[in-house]
Amino acid sequence: MATVSIHIVSYNALLLLQRCITSLRQHTYTDYSLVVIDNGSTDGTKEYLESLTNVTCVFNEENKGFAYAHNQGIKESTSRYVLILNQDVVLAPLCLEKLVTFMESHSHCNAVQPRLLQSDIHGERTEYIDSVGLTHHVWGQVTERGQGEHDWGQYYATSKVFGVTGACALYRRDVLEQIKIGSEYFDSDFFMYKEDVDLAYRLRRKGGEAWYVSDAIAYHGRTVGKQIPLSKRSLQSRILSFSNSVCVVIKNERMYVWPLASMYVCVYVLRIIIKDFSILRPSFMRLWLYAHKMYMKRYEALNTTR
Repeated sequence: MATVSIHIVSYNALLLLQRCITSLRQHTYTDYSLVVIDNGSTDGTKEYLESLTNVTCVFNEENKGFAYAHNQGIKESTSRYVLILNQDVVLAPLCLEKLVTFMESHSHCNAVQPRLLQSDIHGERTEYIDSVGLTHHVWGQVTERGQGEHDWGQYYATSKVFGVTGACALYRRDVLEQIKIGSEYFDSDFFMYKEDVDLAYRLRRKGGEAWYVSDAIAYHGRTVGKQIPLSKRSLQSRILSFSNSVCVVIKNERMYVWPLASMYVCVYVLRIIIKDFSILRPSFMRLWLYAHKMYMKRYEALNTTR
């Protein structure tokens, strides 16, 4: 049994996936298994994956979403640790080794992530930060720490964080088993975006720690984030980013946070009206469908301590 199982969800991004897997093949850490879950790609991804050796592949006929597919992948593997990895992430050669070493020496740590720097659409590495962990704000919003900042050394200290980004996150499998709800590790209702935030809440309630490991380096070609112009984000990503942010609060935040969270949501809606009016109606339609469902999940989410 491998110490780490690496899980990648792929969807119509063959070149990015090839870069990602190539970086794994060049890695110093070799005690891992690789699972790729393809969500119905039509760009040659399936043929590429079928040509690989020592890779477990799961092929979905349609796009099941990031959360659902990763749930499939975790069930397909057995390992002490699980690395959730985006198809547009490239690991530096020592990255996984440093993450595993840190986890092995910190028994209270349930999740770790590297220093994620940005890469551009051509895969060129930059000196701008993508994420150095998740930060929780008093009004219920959870954001990527440091995103868009020039990396001049301000985050060179390894530190405890609220949670880790799902773009590149190493989790303890036994803890994932303890905090899953039903058969789900990630909540499939999020489809994609904020499912890692939802999981971060449950990990914290379990009592373990999440850490950012500064000397582990990876590069992420992010397509959604505060530094990405609205014109370059898909309609679906903009709708899910807003509606899932509200769903996270409904499902996970204590009632005393809701008044501040409501004010934040009002500001967010005003921004949408001014800058992105086209997503207003579909976003609220999605909230109408899922808000009650998220509220009904609160009891299990807030009592994940078994």
